[in-house]
Amino acid sequence: MRRALCISLLSSLAFAAPPPKLAALTKAYADKHGLPVRVVQRDLGTRQIERHFVPVLPNTHDDFLATFHVGSGAIVWRSAGDHVHPTIGIRPGMVLDFYAKAFPGHGAGYYLTLAVDEPEFNHWQGMIRQHVPEGGVLHTGNATYRMPGTTTVHGGCMWWLVHAELAPGQNLATVMGVRRAKGPEVLAPRLIHAGNERVGPVGIPVPNLEAFNKMTDDELLGPEPAGGAAEQVKP
Repeated sequence: MRRALCISLLSSLAFAAPPPKLAALTKAYADKHGLPVRVVQRDLGTRQIERHFVPVLPNTHDDFLATFHVGSGAIVWRSAGDHVHPTIGIRPGMVLDFYAKAFPGHGAGYYLTLAVDEPEFNHWQGMIRQHVPEGGVLHTGNATYRMPGTTTVHGGCMWWLVHAELAPGQNLATVMGVRRAKGPEVLAPRLIHAGNERVGPVGIPVPNLEAFNKMTDDELLGPEPAGGAAEQVKP
């Protein structure tokens, strides 16, 4: 059954809720635009998750991306129809794009926020600079940066996302509390369904508020990862 719960009512429960700062930013974004915050809870046995969802309307799209960025303690994993090739919003006007495709505007998909701070993101960038093939190109927003590196080829363009390091030996997936994956289309559902408290609010792009209100909890969460959510938990 669908539930629309206020963040404050759940603050005392022992669920893996978003970091307080991201939860506060979620509330501020929702209050600013008169939008609801939907909270979905799931008991996975070894982990209880609490995922916050907010609508992203055509007129609030830019403000959502301006609210959640590295400076405020988050990156935004933006996935449209193609879940295989997401882009990462770093800060307003700056997007991490490994395959030369423009960061999508408002549309179908989701905006998944992950608690990543400046030092962690800088470490990730350092990893890219060490391993990008010679002459490789990193696309960020409308600007293109040619980066030094080696001739070693480590895989496809999404290698840089699924193998992202936030600290020495600390993979993005495991930091967020889930098992590692070979592709973004596998990793994203694991993060949404089973991620720990570092998985922040999920923005759902919709044409209007009515469309968001009609969505069930299962529709907000999206398809469960293969093998079930509980199997994706990484202690």
